[in-house]
Amino acid sequence: MPVKTDRKDAHGIAELMRLGWFRPVHCKSMEAQETRALLTSRKLVQNATRGANGAYVISARRWSDVPSSSLLAAQNTTRPRPS
Repeated sequence: MPVKTDRKDAHGIAELMRLGWFRPVHCKSMEAQETRALLTSRKLVQNATRGANGAYVISARRWSDVPSSSLLAAQNTTRPRPS
């Protein structure tokens, strides 16, 4: 079993770098990483909302005599504010 130490690892990595076995890697900026995380979480919320709304329509269709197109239209209407 080979003996491994941090010093030997560092020398091995340096040798591989010297021989050109590694290429430069592009790292995204923190701003780009934060934007990606925000967009990912937004997409997850949209998918969860879409699923919940779909479940509502399915259950409403099953337990109601109202056509499903009327249910979707009713969700998009604005209600008058109480005075």
